[in-house]
Amino acid sequence: MPELPEVEMVRRQLASKIIHKKISDVQVLDWKSVDHNKDFQQTVIGSEIINIDRVGKYLFLSLNKEDLYVIGHLKMTGRMIYQAADDDTQYGGGHSLSGDLLNQPHKHTRIIYTFVDGSHLYFNDMRKFGYMKLAKESEVMDQKAALGPEPGSKEYSVTYLSELMSDRKTTVKAALLNQRDIAGLGNIYVDEACWRAEIRPQRIAGKLSDNDIDKLHTATCSILQDAVMYGGTTFRDYTDTDGQQGNFSDELKVFARQEKKCPRCGEVIKKDRVAGRGTHFCPGCQL
Repeated sequence: MPELPEVEMVRRQLASKIIHKKISDVQVLDWKSVDHNKDFQQTVIGSEIINIDRVGKYLFLSLNKEDLYVIGHLKMTGRMIYQAADDDTQYGGGHSLSGDLLNQPHKHTRIIYTFVDGSHLYFNDMRKFGYMKLAKESEVMDQKAALGPEPGSKEYSVTYLSELMSDRKTTVKAALLNQRDIAGLGNIYVDEACWRAEIRPQRIAGKLSDNDIDKLHTATCSILQDAVMYGGTTFRDYTDTDGQQGNFSDELKVFARQEKKCPRCGEVIKKDRVAGRGTHFCPGCQL
């Protein structure tokens, strides 16, 4: 699943291509992708996209019709593809594909937006977990309010993280993955942040010391900042909206590196299952 850095790159690049474009037509090929809203097409047609916002892994498209938004989530296999009318080049964000699936639309295309200039935005989703659903401002605010602060934000302070972890009986990994408490961290970046902080993800959150909290706060902030700078992580099939693969994968220290040597201490990296997720850590320098 794309995490905060990958979704942020999608947001930035879609913004450069579809903001201020007017929607002339919409084809819904799978109603699940629009939350079974049969009014989706007639409501969206004729509107202009005026902004794209992001909180955590959610995208929020603001339309120029009063109190009208589209909330998007790529989930496991979602992808947004922009294609200009006079250019065969595809700009894709989400999960990269090959072969016949590079031709738009294809069998996994769920929604097709056509703009007045003849360009298109395709929402593709193989497993149908992703969506682009209509919402009012109150629903957008509710969705944003349901998410915790993002690492790097003013709200995500050392004090906040300390209070969050205090007396928690769950693992550090489970605590960091909870989007209601911290928005945007996923499996890859939790493992990498724990490595940077020299903390095992299996540890009980409520037993972290003040020094542990300080290191974990720094690590969770820096890992997302660095990943955005590198354009996200290419793991299996993620690419951005310019068709470029994120290259933070070259910077990964433990994730998907089981049985390789830790670049910090030389111990062999292990893989375990924590909080229901495959988890990578170094038994030598993560305590």
